[in-house]
Amino acid sequence: MDAFVIDLVNGKMQWDAEAIQTLITADETSDKKEKMRQGRDYYALKQKYDDFKFNQYWGGKKEDSGEQEEYINNAMSDEKSKNPHLWVQIEEKISFIAGKDPIIKAVDEKRQDDLKPLINRNFYKTMRKMIGGSSAKGLEFLHPMEDEKNQFNFLIFNSIQIIPIYDTEFMRFMVGFIRYYYLEQTVDRTGSKTLVVEFWSKNGIEVYRNDNEQGQLKFVQWKDHSNIELAEDENGNFYIKDEEAGNQDPFLWDELPIIKMENNSQEITDLEAIYDKINILDKLKGRFANDVIDIKKAFFVVKGHPKADMQKFMVNLNANSAAKVHQDGDIKPIIIEIPIEAVKEAITDLEGDIHKFGRSFDSKRIDKIGGSPSGTLLNILYTPLEEKCEPSMREYDEVAQELVNFYTTWKGIEPIEIKTEFNVTRVRNRKEEIENLNASSDVLTRKEKTEKNPYSDKNTFDDKTEELKEMEAKRNSDNNNQNINNDNEN
Repeated sequence: MDAFVIDLVNGKMQWDAEAIQTLITADETSDKKEKMRQGRDYYALKQKYDDFKFNQYWGGKKEDSGEQEEYINNAMSDEKSKNPHLWVQIEEKISFIAGKDPIIKAVDEKRQDDLKPLINRNFYKTMRKMIGGSSAKGLEFLHPMEDEKNQFNFLIFNSIQIIPIYDTEFMRFMVGFIRYYYLEQTVDRTGSKTLVVEFWSKNGIEVYRNDNEQGQLKFVQWKDHSNIELAEDENGNFYIKDEEAGNQDPFLWDELPIIKMENNSQEITDLEAIYDKINILDKLKGRFANDVIDIKKAFFVVKGHPKADMQKFMVNLNANSAAKVHQDGDIKPIIIEIPIEAVKEAITDLEGDIHKFGRSFDSKRIDKIGGSPSGTLLNILYTPLEEKCEPSMREYDEVAQELVNFYTTWKGIEPIEIKTEFNVTRVRNRKEEIENLNASSDVLTRKEKTEKNPYSDKNTFDDKTEELKEMEAKRNSDNNNQNINNDNEN
């Protein structure tokens, strides 16, 4: 299959619908895609134990199949206690990296104005989604394009729908990709789904769809979400043209129009390290909650009462808190005791492990310390989160640079090298930071002190220059007046 795909990319083989269908089936059922779907679902608070029943139990075996018989006790509670740890950790990660918009600067300051049309609210919003998607699924893809208004734009391709195709087994360069997804038929309201397969390469783009009548993949004309048609020039490069807008000038990309953001070097999701622990915690908390709810529902050992009258007997017992029994009868309540301390300890240990292996900031550790923790201690507490975020921050910078490269190619201007400055969101001991800055006056310039001041926007020093000059002049004037007064007194 690998040789077939490489030959397809290199134009040595035509589309083989059966082989492509086999490739897609293998990808859909792969362990990697299953873990990506798990990460996506847990991030969306659709956790595994949603289907778990706390009032379910198993009895004897079925006569026909030999399988255990399933029973549901409707008298018992089946409440869920969902713990959105992955959602919290990914949102924490997004906030840490991009809660405050990173500053994208041109290395050549003269080129900064060329970036303004690109680095806008849509850019920052999309990049936050890229961090979330890559964290949940291990990687995410960004597709640069020209939209229906003939403007440079970009959109996210769901990585679960993408099969990357690389040049070699070492995966140095992506030379193509297959994107597949299902479209639900809404016209006839049948609910049937049509499989759409897009094959992207430098030689162009081809799209196949599943023919419901024949059950085969069939070639169809490509139109993307913005009604942009991709065509091929005489050199085999593909470009975008919008026939409806009358733009017939071909736009040539220098490379495959897709940008990958990895969560880490192994493309592992943030869920994998804590998946089992979240599942156990969900069940443990859920079972504990249901036991607390049901504790008032004691079990009764009833002696000397006809089985046929048991339902009426229980109704009277619940309604009147009393029941009549026969002369030789008896009622004994059995109340299950919950090992509360053991459950609490288990929950605490699990939550600690989720923070530890999920490498998140554990605020409970500050509560244990008490007071106002020093900057050094806060740095120690934030170290796991910082280590987890570092690969995503590097990827953020690389994705931004690649997107700028596509933009300058589309714009027809010289390439722009950029640098990304992050202003992370975290708990800080501001008083200590200011004291350290004041103690460093001999080694830091005023600009450096202003940029590092936790109450100052590090990018507004130039705007504050005049104000600082006025403050300095006033301070000098006050000192001179004081000296004059002292001389007069003398």
